[in-house]
Amino acid sequence: MNFKSIFNILSIFMVLFIFACTQEAEQETSAETAKSAMELMQASADEFSAAWKAGDSNAIGEVFVEDAIQVVGSAQIPSLGRATIAGGFAAAFSQEGPFHNTHIEIKINEARKINDDIMIAAGYWNILDESNESL
Repeated sequence: MNFKSIFNILSIFMVLFIFACTQEAEQETSAETAKSAMELMQASADEFSAAWKAGDSNAIGEVFVEDAIQVVGSAQIPSLGRATIAGGFAAAFSQEGPFHNTHIEIKINEARKINDDIMIAAGYWNILDESNESL
């Protein structure tokens, strides 16, 4: 084998090595972003849950941005804006409301950061009464 052949083979290995290192760094960054998204979403869920347990609709409203859109299920009409969302919870937490003296458990299974302004998450929640029975 001549020097030129050895140089070409080593060049190919070097390119492959650099490519592999770049891929690994991108995977680590992606994993760090996913972890960060999970931590942020779980912190938000914990804040929401604490406000729910306290029956504090204003604190729940503060979990949402000013122009938030809340949709809980496909049959529900969306609530538009922080004030509307907080107002809905105020009615639900009232003496006559369906969520008076309840608490909520929230589990985030997966979260992703779409960009600096948008994150999405998937998980489940369970609303419980004072006896810890699911509603």
